Amino acid sequence: MENPTKFIAYYRVSTQRQKNSGLSLSAQRQSISNFISQNNGILANEYTETASGTNNEREGVRTALNMCIEQDATLVVAKFDRLTRSVKFMSELMDSRVKFKCVEFPEANELTIHILVAVAQHEQRIISKRIKDALAQSTKILGNPHNLTKEAKSKGLKAIRNNHINNENRKRAMAYLRAIDTSNKSLNKMAQELNENGFKTPKGKNFSPMQVKRYLHVIKYGYGNVFNSTSF
Repeated sequence: MENPTKFIAYYRVSTQRQKNSGLSLSAQRQSISNFISQNNGILANEYTETASGTNNEREGVRTALNMCIEQDATLVVAKFDRLTRSVKFMSELMDSRVKFKCVEFPEANELTIHILVAVAQHEQRIISKRIKDALAQSTKILGNPHNLTKEAKSKGLKAIRNNHINNENRKRAMAYLRAIDTSNKSLNKMAQELNENGFKTPKGKNFSPMQVKRYLHVIKYGYGNVFNSTSF
């Protein structure tokens, strides 16, 4: 009988408020716990950190990585953006001796990982810009943003984030298709690759060859804005 795989879990929340609420943290714990059970593993240790994903000098993640090397364990995270939103950091991690798994994309290969982290990094920059632009616009209309109620600020930022998150699956799939050589692959094959690598449509379903065809059409001709189109 094979020895169980040792896993070290890393959880990250962006704010103390998220940590105190336990909602985001609870979801990460549950998904990782299920993954370890399904893969004949044991949880050797776990680390929780409250920090921005753009900060690559986090003490918790460095400790977790060193522990993985010392114990020959596999680092496991619920989503790639819990670990990092930096392509540079992920490249350094992949060049190191640390083994790691992402519950969201357990079969991700080197190409897929780079694409997903690149998209996460790009998304973070977009979110930051949209928040700054929204607050600047609020200042023009309502005066100093400090005069806005907490509820008004919260609703505005929530709307920006929700609009962005709703397009996340579409952006990932588009980035993947742009990165691979599609010239000698059938639509069926590309749809199969997307599905096998864990990509989903904006509605959370598997890709069909026709959907792949639409994505490729936009990539080639640039008709419309695919991120805002409900037909994709």
